[in-house]
Amino acid sequence: MEIAEVFAQYMEHLLAGNRAEAREMIEATLDRGVCARKIIQYVLWPAMVQIERLYNEGKINRLLEHMA
Repeated sequence: MEIAEVFAQYMEHLLAGNRAEAREMIEATLDRGVCARKIIQYVLWPAMVQIERLYNEGKINRLLEHMA
């Protein structure tokens, strides 16, 4: 699975409120040998930015923003 796919699925899990599945996905990606720096740079940080953008645009509410 490419890092872009990891990001897309990670966002899906976060927006659905499936934090445990999102966390498991990151752990599985680490287990496959993807370095933590790459995960932070291409998955975690962009996810935080996108969640903030969605909130600022009114596409998600405050509760979902905080849960993600």
